[in-house]
Amino acid sequence: MTLSLFKNKLATLETILYFDKKQFLREKTDDPAQLKIMIEDALQLVTEVSNEQDRFFLKGTIWNLYRICKRPQTALVYLNECLLFAQESGTTTQQIVSLIRVGEALKYNEEHKKALILFNQALSLCQMHEVTAYTDFSLQHKGKCLMEQGYFADAEMCFNEALLIRQKKGNASLIDSTEQALALLMQLKS
Repeated sequence: MTLSLFKNKLATLETILYFDKKQFLREKTDDPAQLKIMIEDALQLVTEVSNEQDRFFLKGTIWNLYRICKRPQTALVYLNECLLFAQESGTTTQQIVSLIRVGEALKYNEEHKKALILFNQALSLCQMHEVTAYTDFSLQHKGKCLMEQGYFADAEMCFNEALLIRQKKGNASLIDSTEQALALLMQLKS
């Protein structure tokens, strides 16, 4: 399989994924077997590609798939490699994305305090380097982490700030994601 074919296959992933309202909108799958096949494809490809950017992409994808398959510790192996690569390459955007991803895997591994540290680092990098494209993602993930811990007021502030940014972006799916998080938060508060 080529990387191009894999990316096309990856684009269909959303048909088997959902956000579980019973588990703080954690991402889950209806088809774990399909996810495992995609992990195997990505693991094979990561050994074949020579471009570091392609490896970064594939390892990030592997992380995401392992996290969804309820294997956050395995995900952390690939994510820490991605974060190290991003820190060494000096690419701020990749560092931010990696911090968010590692934070999410830590959250799924029930390490909320460590996750919050990384979400805050991602937010700091966004502000320091004016990387506005990921500020809303950092806030959204931080808010979900806070919500899982019962820090509802802080979570609500994060979600509201993320929502404002996403409304300015005009991306309907991102707006919907934040509105779902706010709706769940309101349910939990009552």
